[in-house]
Amino acid sequence: MRRVFVETNFLLELAFQQEQASFCEKILQAAEQHVIRLIAPVYGLSEVFNRLRTAKQGRDELVAAIQEEIKQHQREAGADADDMETLGRLLRGVLLARTATQTERLFQVVERFTRSATMISITPEIVVAGQRAFVENSLSLHDALVLASVQQQLLNEPEQEECLFVSRDEKAFKATRLVQELRVQRCRYKQL
Repeated sequence: MRRVFVETNFLLELAFQQEQASFCEKILQAAEQHVIRLIAPVYGLSEVFNRLRTAKQGRDELVAAIQEEIKQHQREAGADADDMETLGRLLRGVLLARTATQTERLFQVVERFTRSATMISITPEIVVAGQRAFVENSLSLHDALVLASVQQQLLNEPEQEECLFVSRDEKAFKATRLVQELRVQRCRYKQL
């Protein structure tokens, strides 16, 4: 069975219905139908929930800033307080609904994903390899651990059939050297 490695952005595409969501949905469905074996680092799950928390905080800060602007506007002579209050209420409602929808979708995606994917746990070998990848390739800490997780899994489960590593993060993983390292382990890189 062909192995397909994914990282955090795969889940974010699905949960936030971004540009590549339909492609990611096809991959997830193939895993659910046991056509492929989907594999991902387990710590990526916490990152997707953290991304949602960060988005919610940003929206909350935006609403607070707009509320402050509305309050200042209402202090001006001749200000239309009712229209401004309606604007604030509508904005809060839209952003709250968006957060609720994204949260619900994220939990649904993660539940489907964890039912059909193999999760790579952090091991001492992955930590050491991640540190090396961080230093040698100028990757972020997260991306270095993703790369180390994929490479360690490839070492632990060598197969003759070529596998695939799918990522949205072209800047991190498209480097020729990294792509060549993966190719040596019979793994092809594909950008979402």
